[in-house]
Amino acid sequence: MNVSGRWSFPAVLLLTACVGSDPGQKISQEEEGQSNVSTGSCGVERWSIKTGSDSAVGQVNMTPQDTTIVNLRGIPVPSGFGANSPRETYAGSPELQNFRLTNVTLQQYKLENDSDYHLVILDGAGNSMITEIPYPGCLTGSSWTTQITNSRNAFDAKYAVTTSFQTANDTVTITGVGFFDVLHGQTGVAPNGIELHSVLSICWGLNCSGGGATPDFSLAASPTSVSGSGTPTVTVGALNGFTGTVALSASGAPSGASATLSPTSVAGSGSSTLTLSPGGAAAGTYPITVTGTSGALTHSASVSWTIAGSGGGGTLTNSGFESGLTGWTSSGNTSVGTTAHSGAQSALVGSTAPSTDSSVLQTFTLPANATAVSFWYQVHCPDSVTYDWATATLKDNTTGTTTTMLAKTCSNTATWVQASASVTGGHSVTLTLSNHDDNYASDPTYTFYDDVAIATSAGGDTTPPTTSVTAPAGGSTVSGTVTVTATASDNVGVTKVELYLDGALLASGTASPFSAAWSTTGAANGSHTLTSKAYDAAGNVGTSASVAVTVSNGAVTNPIVNPGFETGTLSGWTATGVAAARAFPHTGSYDCSLGSSSPSTDSSVAQTFTMPAGANTLTFWYRIFCPDTVTYDYASATLKDNVTGTTLNVLTNTCTNTNTWVQASASVTSMRGHSVTLTLKNHDDNYAGDATYTDYDDVSVQ
Repeated sequence: MNVSGRWSFPAVLLLTACVGSDPGQKISQEEEGQSNVSTGSCGVERWSIKTGSDSAVGQVNMTPQDTTIVNLRGIPVPSGFGANSPRETYAGSPELQNFRLTNVTLQQYKLENDSDYHLVILDGAGNSMITEIPYPGCLTGSSWTTQITNSRNAFDAKYAVTTSFQTANDTVTITGVGFFDVLHGQTGVAPNGIELHSVLSICWGLNCSGGGATPDFSLAASPTSVSGSGTPTVTVGALNGFTGTVALSASGAPSGASATLSPTSVAGSGSSTLTLSPGGAAAGTYPITVTGTSGALTHSASVSWTIAGSGGGGTLTNSGFESGLTGWTSSGNTSVGTTAHSGAQSALVGSTAPSTDSSVLQTFTLPANATAVSFWYQVHCPDSVTYDWATATLKDNTTGTTTTMLAKTCSNTATWVQASASVTGGHSVTLTLSNHDDNYASDPTYTFYDDVAIATSAGGDTTPPTTSVTAPAGGSTVSGTVTVTATASDNVGVTKVELYLDGALLASGTASPFSAAWSTTGAANGSHTLTSKAYDAAGNVGTSASVAVTVSNGAVTNPIVNPGFETGTLSGWTATGVAAARAFPHTGSYDCSLGSSSPSTDSSVAQTFTMPAGANTLTFWYRIFCPDTVTYDYASATLKDNVTGTTLNVLTNTCTNTNTWVQASASVTSMRGHSVTLTLKNHDDNYAGDATYTDYDDVSVQ
C-alpha cells in the first residue's frame, strides 16, 4: 500500500478548506512535499494586488523601467504595511511600476500551494529576490491576464514544474510589477519582501538572444541629477537580440542653456554623452528628457538639471547626494537613501530601526551674489514632536549667527517639502540637516534630505569660458601613451583647465593650452570619450564638445598555466590540503575543487607568474558550498605582489550555499611587469556536521 499517496488527497482538501474559511489566515508557501491542485488552490493574501484586479491597477505604469535586484531590495517597506494593505500608491511606489530585470540568474523554481510558480532569481553578487507567475485559472478580472498566461505558457514549455524546488541556474530577463510581500520565511526572499508579482514576461539567454521575445532596447542616464555644467552618460542596451540604430534627442533645456548629445545615434548597444551647459539660463531645476527612437520603438530617460543662476553655485558639493554622502560630514546613523526628490539618491538621516541623534553637515562659501539657501526634506515620524523630529540649521560662520531653517517637525505623510532661508553673499556657512529619534522600539523616526540649492541674483561676470580638445583628433585610433591637449579662452581670464576621460577626471592645469599624458593601456580596447572643462574667477564653467577616439592595444596573453584546469590535473599549480581537478566546471570539462564533502582544514592552490605589461584585470569564477557561517568556514583568494610585498584580497572571506558560480575580479594595473602569486583557498573548521568546499575555474588576466 502506498501510504503517502493514500493521504495526499485529503491533505489538499484540508488546505483548500482552510483557505476558503478564513481569508485573513496566513498560509505558509514554503512547505516542501505538500500536494497541490494547480487548478483548485488560489491565493488570498493581497491577491487582487498580485494579479492586477484591484481598483488601483489603472495607476500602474506598464512601460518597463530597467532596474536591478540591488535597487529593488533597497526600497524601504512602507510605514504601516501589512497583510491586508491595499496597493501602495504613494509617489515612487514600486507597486505602481512595471520593472525589467535584465540578464539575472533563475536559480530555482517550484509550484506553490496557491498555484503560483515561485521563482528565485539572483544577480552577479548573489543578491536574491522572488518573482512569481500565477496560475491563469486563478485570475478574475485581471488587467494582466494575457501577459501572465503567456509567461506561464513559456515557463511550462521550458520546465516541468513540481511542488519541490528544482535548480535551473539559467540567464533570464524578466518584467513584472513591484509587490511588497509579508516576510514569512520564503525561500530567496529579499530583506524588504519586494517581489515582481506578477511576472508579465520572461525570456531566456544573454540579452534573450533566441529567447523568442521581441527585440527592444533599454535607455538609461547616469548620473540622473546634475548641478551646473555636467556630462551625464546616456547608455543604450540591446535586448532580445536588438541590432537596430537608436536616434537620440534631448529636450527640456531652458532659454539660454543647451543640452546636446554626442553621438546622436547608437547602433545596437553603446553610449552617448549628454553635455549640459547652463549659459545664461535662469536659476531653477529643469527636467531634461532624453528620447531614443528606433522605428516604432521609443524609450526615454530623465535627468534633473539644477541651474544655480548666473553667479554660479559657490563651493557647495554633491548637493543632490548623487555621489552618496561625499562632501558631507556624518554623525549618528546616516546612509544613502533611494527615496529621492529628484535623481536617484538622497541622504537618509536616522534609520528604520530605533536610533538617537543623527546629522549630515557641510561648510561652504556662498557666491558673492547668493540670496538664499534651500533644500527638500521628507520626514517619516510615527511619534509626536515631543519625542521625535527633523530639524535643520544654517550657521553664518562670518557673523556667528545661526538660522533655524527647519523647526522641529514630526509628520508621516511621505511628502517632500522645501525649506529655505535668506543668506549674505560671500560668507562661509555651515548647513546641518538633522534627525532626532528617542530610541523607542516601536516608532523609529528618520528623514530624507535632498536637492540643496543656492539662489543667486544677476550681476558680475556671467560669461563662461570656451574650451575644446585639440588632440588627439576625433575619430582617431590611439595606443600606448598619447598626449591629450585642450585649449580655453575667456572674456576675463581662464583660471583652470580640466581633461576628462569617459567622464572621469584625467588631469588638470592652470593655463591654456594644457596637455597631459594618457596611458591608453589602462583603458579597455574600444571607443572612449575625451572632454575638457574651463573655469574663470567668477565660477563660470565651460564644457567642450566630446571627442571620440578608439583605443587599440595588443591583446594580453593570459599568463596563467592551466587556467581552466582542462588538463584534468592541477599541473602548473602548487596544491596544499585537499585539492583535485574535478568534472564539475564553470566551462569546459574540469575545475579545481578545494576542500571536501567530508570535514577538512585549510586547502589551497597557488601559482606564481609575471603580470603582463598591458594587464588590467584578473578574474576567476568560484562556487562555494558552505552550510556553516563565515565565522568558521569560508572561501578566499589573494594576489601578492612579490616586488612590493603588498597583498590584494581578490575574494574576501565568503560563505554561501546557493550552488551558484560567481565571478571575482581585481584591478592589476599597479602590478604590471611584477612577479605575483595568486592563491585560491578554502577553509573548513573540520566540524563533522557542516563540511565546506569550493570549486574554482576559468582564471584569466586581461
